[in-house]
Amino acid sequence: MILTTQDHFRITLTIIAIGLVFLFPMIAIAQTQVSFAWQANSEPDLEGYRLFHRTEGNAYNYSNPAWEGSNTTCSINITNEELRHYFVLRAFDTEGLQSVNSDEACFGCTTNPTDNCPNDPNKTEPGICGCGDPDIDTDGDGTLDCNDQCPDDPDKRYPGTCGCDVSDIDSDGDGTLDCIDNCPDDSEKIEPGVNGCGFPESSNDPPPGVNDNCPNDPNKTEPGTCGCGTADIDTDRDGTLDCNDNCPNDPAKVNPGGCGCGVPDTDSDGDGTINCNDNCPDDPEKIQPGINGCGFPEPSNDPPPEDNDNCPNDPNKSEPSVCGCGIPDIDSDGDGTLNCNDTCPNDSNKANPGICGCGISDIDTDGDGSLNCNDNCSDDPAKTNPGGCGCGVPDIDSDGDGSLDCNDRCPNDPDKTKPGVNGCGVPDSSDDETPEEIDNCPGDPNKIEPGVCGCGSPDIDTDDDGTLNCNDSCPGDPEKTGPGICGCGVADIDTDEDGVWDCNDTDDDNDGISDRAENKGPNKGDANRDGIPDKLQCNVGSIKTSDQENYISMESPEGTCISVFKRVDTAPSEEFPRDTDFIYGLYEYDIQDIGYGKSIVVTIILPQGASPDTFYVYGQSSEDPTDHWYEFLDDDQTGAGIDENTITLFLTDAQRGDNVLTKDRKIVSLWAPGYPTGTERAYNPDTDSATGSGSSSCFVECLP
Repeated sequence: MILTTQDHFRITLTIIAIGLVFLFPMIAIAQTQVSFAWQANSEPDLEGYRLFHRTEGNAYNYSNPAWEGSNTTCSINITNEELRHYFVLRAFDTEGLQSVNSDEACFGCTTNPTDNCPNDPNKTEPGICGCGDPDIDTDGDGTLDCNDQCPDDPDKRYPGTCGCDVSDIDSDGDGTLDCIDNCPDDSEKIEPGVNGCGFPESSNDPPPGVNDNCPNDPNKTEPGTCGCGTADIDTDRDGTLDCNDNCPNDPAKVNPGGCGCGVPDTDSDGDGTINCNDNCPDDPEKIQPGINGCGFPEPSNDPPPEDNDNCPNDPNKSEPSVCGCGIPDIDSDGDGTLNCNDTCPNDSNKANPGICGCGISDIDTDGDGSLNCNDNCSDDPAKTNPGGCGCGVPDIDSDGDGSLDCNDRCPNDPDKTKPGVNGCGVPDSSDDETPEEIDNCPGDPNKIEPGVCGCGSPDIDTDDDGTLNCNDSCPGDPEKTGPGICGCGVADIDTDEDGVWDCNDTDDDNDGISDRAENKGPNKGDANRDGIPDKLQCNVGSIKTSDQENYISMESPEGTCISVFKRVDTAPSEEFPRDTDFIYGLYEYDIQDIGYGKSIVVTIILPQGASPDTFYVYGQSSEDPTDHWYEFLDDDQTGAGIDENTITLFLTDAQRGDNVLTKDRKIVSLWAPGYPTGTERAYNPDTDSATGSGSSSCFVECLP
């Protein structure tokens, strides 16, 4: 395959991903004709090349190439030689996937030189990194040095826990990274101890005369801070023990915050967007490079003075609106709070980090005054840490003998912790009835030999997993012998393979709708009634309409994924169609993995009682390549079929209804059901809005 991903479509001065050397103008055949030549790609699935053209001060339109073909030379005509004309080339493969841009070529630059970086002897254009900062990628990892905190480490962009040039790996899977694990290949130890790495210690029993208040924990005699069965260790040495640290391998954080563990939540340019979400982290005016790169304003696309532009320096706005000039009025998480006022712009349940940070609810399940994120016993109102007895069991010592009741088989007898021969409350004439000359555990009435666990600790395997309790940190979990990442009783699995363990994953199907929001959706979180929760299906999603009372549900074919499904609160600047109201609002979707140039059928269920007259799409079309509203009804190839509150969409990659007119295996669209002007919204807060009232009983199907 030729390319990496479409996220890498940037204009750069060197070619990294696809092997194009550079694009350069040849001798012009005529004043208005420019010819080009380039070296061919060597990939076996190469389909051809596309040449894109722009004039100075304008952007490339990647949906409308100036030339397309399989040759390695081409010529095009230009109409105004007084302007500078710029060109880039992209290769594409048999599946329609495109490469990153080649070097940019310019016609007219040599005759009318202009240096947009007059103080930088090495650059005449800002590029990605801006004047004074070279656009280089020292480690060849695809991230330019100006955006790479580890510019000499091809495997990392951020230092993480171990720092640049040191991998954040955990070879033995014990939860401690190798860089801070003195036994990196021994899953049972992080320090050599007496016997060294790879060898268990000879005994973990306390010395004679010491009371063991953790009889089932071979590593502790006292609960300490984290309780029996959980080591009091501080892996990242930040002063917070792992049992209380939600980022145990990050010395700078105890909670993930906005960027997650291992990445600092810093905002270098103070623009309100943290660096991990800011592609211009040192430019307070921009979060994306745009045409001119970080540190330089974009060319003006403002309307003429007679249009009354109240944002003359913002090419995208003519009115300040809510967020002001220079800041888009967008709501990324669809929670009703615009990003400029939302310090958790990707968390639909929070507008501020609160105590627990973005992405983690500030809830106190047991009502003990300690939020769950800081409460290791979130269902026990009497405890915030397991202590000696664990959550749900009080740490009390009724008989005052130094042994907690949960570990004391004679909780009301201060002289005994086990019944022995005569039972609790009655002293035993002897600890047991085995003659001392053959009893190697004279103080243990239940054993005469130490066995595996030693005297005083029974050789039992409660969960039948083949590991005795004395060596099993999860004695009640047959699948685990150590807590791992998710703790005992919870499997350390990543079902959707997105790099986030299920126990920490708030969006299991990666469809942009949180699991919590999908669980509250129609039919108790199963909008398509297939018995599988929608949060586990990336091709099914439901979101609330703008009145927050009803739902709109959508399902694409199995095997495809809805990566974006959201309500759009800021309408395009173009006027709405005449005599038509969009009373349920505007919506956007991005459906992935549909197959190159293939067709699909998508079903949308509106609230009960909603019966639109028509359906509109906003974007480009083959008749008009500019963004505009156009009616999208079934024409036997593509379009919308309407049956009361059920809308069936017939869609084809790069055809009418897809805002990208080149084949890219996905369909992107901004759309709205239309009603005659003056129609009132149906109000059915008590109705299951994901039940279609039309005759269609199925959801989706794939076309051949």
